[in-house]
Amino acid sequence: MSSKDSLECSQSENTERQLARTSVAEAATATPGCSKWPDVTDSIKDNRRKTRAAREKKRYWEDEAFREKKKQRGKKKYAEDEEYRGRLIEQGKKKYSEDDQCKRRLIREGNREYAADDEYRAQRIRQGKRKYAEDDKYRDRLIQQGKRKYAEDDQYRARSIRQGKRKYAEDSQYRGRLIRQGKIISAKKYSTNPAYRIRKQRESKAAYQQRKAEICAASASKYQQKKQSKAKGRNDITKVAANFRKTCTEGPDHICTVCHRLLFPNQVHKCSRSKYRTCKKPETARKCITGKYVHTCMPGVCHDPCHVMSTPSGQEWICFTCDRHLTNGNIPPEAYNNNLDPGNVPKELSDLNSLEQHLLACELPFAKIVSLPKGGQRGIHGPVVCVPSNLKKTTTALHGESMIVT
Repeated sequence: MSSKDSLECSQSENTERQLARTSVAEAATATPGCSKWPDVTDSIKDNRRKTRAAREKKRYWEDEAFREKKKQRGKKKYAEDEEYRGRLIEQGKKKYSEDDQCKRRLIREGNREYAADDEYRAQRIRQGKRKYAEDDKYRDRLIQQGKRKYAEDDQYRARSIRQGKRKYAEDSQYRGRLIRQGKIISAKKYSTNPAYRIRKQRESKAAYQQRKAEICAASASKYQQKKQSKAKGRNDITKVAANFRKTCTEGPDHICTVCHRLLFPNQVHKCSRSKYRTCKKPETARKCITGKYVHTCMPGVCHDPCHVMSTPSGQEWICFTCDRHLTNGNIPPEAYNNNLDPGNVPKELSDLNSLEQHLLACELPFAKIVSLPKGGQRGIHGPVVCVPSNLKKTTTALHGESMIVT
């Protein structure tokens, strides 16, 4: 400390002593029963506190080492003492709201640091985003401020439009989000606002009339391309045969858990039971999904790991037809539980050949079977007629004495 500082400190100490002597003298002349003595003591303490504070303030601005020490001590206390931290925050808020000069100074300093310090700017942006997402009042206040500023400030409005256009052109994720939000808002407004609906219909008709020739030409071109693609696919018999062989490489070994049909892999998909809990009629789905042919490992029977779990039998499958009916809340027509359970075949009928089965059939089907144009396969043409069979006559003929076997 310089000689000048020492002289000033000595002068302040002398002043403090003189004030203390004066206060003590006044207190001594006071009567013992008077309440003047405590007031004098408080005055002495207050004068000492003010003098000490003025001396520390002066030293803070002149002594850099002392200033840095005070800063570090204040930071440590701010981080550790919650009560002290809360008191400082409240004091800062109060001063910021009441003192305009302090507010303007803090705003200037913050803007200058925000522009110069990248780390500070990134930190402020993160804090703002987090507060915007968590604090509803803060978010609403910012939105209202933005709307008001957009409506009143022409320069801010023009800058916001330019930034939005640039971001829409460069950021595909932002562009997709805006398009989805716009569609939702437009659909809601279209259904609730008659004037908006009429205006959109009028605009659509006008736009269609302007681009009618272009739209028709594009539709015709697209139709011709699709037609040529189909014709090319039909003519390329090698490609068709390869696709057919690829599709039929596996299966049919996938069993539908609803209709119990053996199907190819491209006719089924995995059955997710949780999907049908939110359909129109969950009880219908629970009734129809049987899980009868899904393999369940049994201790002591299956090896570890079980090789069946890697086959189609290790998972539950459902065909597209049954899935569509269950999603709509209907019982599939070919469902196993739709009274289509044939029951168990008796042991006496399980080993019959085709002739014996034909003789014992309750009904004889008659159908017209023709050869299909391509592939060499056969198909049924027209209706199928089932004629009831008289089993009593057949059994009598088989066991009768007049029957001659040659």
